[in-house]
Order: sequence, then structure tokens, then C-alpha cells
Amino acid sequence: MSVPSLLEKGITELLTVGDLANILKCSKGTIRNWVSQGYIPVVRPAPRMVRFSPAQINAWLLEKRTTFN
Repeated sequence: MSVPSLLEKGITELLTVGDLANILKCSKGTIRNWVSQGYIPVVRPAPRMVRFSPAQINAWLLEKRTTFN
């Protein structure tokens, strides 16, 4: 089964921590931890501002995807 990409869902604007947490169904704290660990790609429009590019997040998700047989 294929998971629709964020772009296929019409999500094209930069995402906030809260937006991404809702999409990935995890807590904002988890997203913040991933950012501080450098685990997830981020866009920083200002020094303390974190946003996420839907295209980069989609590529990251595809890279991290695990298949089960």
C-alpha cells in the first residue's frame, strides 16, 4: 500500500512544529527532540524559528520508511 505524500495531499506551505506533529501523529516534544538531535530536516527562517518543508519531510519519510514482508 502506498502512503500519499504531503504534496499529493495539497500541503505545500512550510509547516510548524504543531502542524508536523499532527501529520505524523506524535507529540510536539518528539518533533523538538528530533530537531535538536539533527534527525529531521528543518528550515530556519529566523534563529529561534523552526519550520519544515513538505518536500523535504516527504523525502525524509521515504528514506526512513521500513517495509515489512
